[in-house]
Formats: sequence, structure tokens, C-alpha cells
Amino acid sequence: MVDHYLTLLTALFSAAVGGMIALLSVFFTNRSNTARLKIQLEHESRQRNAELLRNRGEELYELSDKWLKKLIGHYLRRTFVMQCKITYNQCLDLDIQDGKEDSGNFSRIAMLIDVYFPSTRPAYNKIIATRNELNKIGAAHKHEYENGNVDGTQFVAPYIQFQNSIEQAGENFKALVLECIRGL
Repeated sequence: MVDHYLTLLTALFSAAVGGMIALLSVFFTNRSNTARLKIQLEHESRQRNAELLRNRGEELYELSDKWLKKLIGHYLRRTFVMQCKITYNQCLDLDIQDGKEDSGNFSRIAMLIDVYFPSTRPAYNKIIATRNELNKIGAAHKHEYENGNVDGTQFVAPYIQFQNSIEQAGENFKALVLECIRGL
């Protein structure tokens, strides 16, 4: 009978030890799987965020490139008016013709900068400040033009200087956007 109890105790002890080992194995396996899953989800999240930023960066680059080209065309036509190569009415007709094409969503440019690429804001502000200076010169010329003084040669040199500045500021901005995209 003692052998019987001893066999029973040995079987119970073996079952208890085996059960504990099985529980520990399950615990460590689950812990390992949870850690691996967490790492995988974090990696996938980083990839999605990088892809989102890359797409937004490409969109910002395309929109700003289109905007800058239109801006340069707009100011180039004013330069032709100042040089008496075309009249103001011809310039406005060209503006209308140019405006028939997709003019872009310029508020989206500002939103993309503020939400996704705030480090590019100073470069964008440089473009806006230069554009404002160009607009002041253009407004002074237009005032003279409307008063009968169609010769705008006095405005050409500063106007071209700011045109070059806006082109350079635009190139700097686009290069900064590209750096942001490449840094992802």
C-alpha cells in the first residue's frame, strides 16, 4: 500500500512539476510574443508615418514648385510692362490666360508647412516677404502707369533684383523640403 501511495505522490508531483513547467513556458512564450508584436507594431507605425510624411513632402514640393513658377511668370509679365514691351492690358490678358490653368491650392501649402514641415516655415516666410516687396514696387509702377507715365524703366532694376531674390528663396525652400523628405 505504501508503494501505491508513493507511486501516487510521485505521479502527482510529476504532474505538478510538469504543469508548472508548462505554465512557465506559456508565460514566457506569451511575454516574448507580446514584446515581438509590440516591436512589430511600432515598426509598422513608424513606416506608415514616414510614408505619410514622404507623400506630404512630395505634395508640398509639387504645389510650391507650381506656385513659384506661376509667381515668376506673373512678375515677369510686369517686368515686360515696365520695359514697355507689352501694355498693362496685354499683361492682364496673359494673367487671365495663365489663370485658366490649375492655379493650385496655396492654402494647402501653408497647411502642409504648419502641420508636417514646420522647419521650412522661415524659408517660406522669406518667399512671402520678398513677394510683398515685389508687390510694393509693382503697385508703385501701376500707380505711375495709370497716371500716364508708361515708362517704368526706373522700376525695372529693383524689380528684377527682388525677382532674383524670390527665385533664390524659392529654390532654398524647395531644397529644404527635399532635405526633410530625404531625412525620413
